Amino acid sequence: MNIEEKLSKYTDAIEKAIESGTEFTIAQAPEVIREYLAWMFWGSFIVSVISAIVGGVSLVVVYRLSASAKKELSSSEDCVPFSTIWIVVLITVVVCGAKSFCESATTALKVSVAPRLVVLEKLSSLAKGKE
Repeated sequence: MNIEEKLSKYTDAIEKAIESGTEFTIAQAPEVIREYLAWMFWGSFIVSVISAIVGGVSLVVVYRLSASAKKELSSSEDCVPFSTIWIVVLITVVVCGAKSFCESATTALKVSVAPRLVVLEKLSSLAKGKE
């Protein structure tokens, strides 16, 4: 076997591998897209539910601590009560949770309403090299 025959044989093998790889990719693309959209929806939905729970619990704690802070402020006005510090911390948690909830709920809604848009945005970001 001379070099030309070997090159021809390798070229044919490479062409067959490319064709089979392309066929496999085309066959699997719809399923991969469905799985990606399901992952985006359920991941966003779960994060939004957890954010809502944490935010709700934090709101209840802030309400209870604010009631106790009013009592502390009426008894001593010379220092910042401990519960006031916790109220500030918990309000920060509530605001961050609300932001996370809104972002995740928006993503879940976008996936359920406009799945092609989500796929196009992902393809665009991949083409630009952002992700």
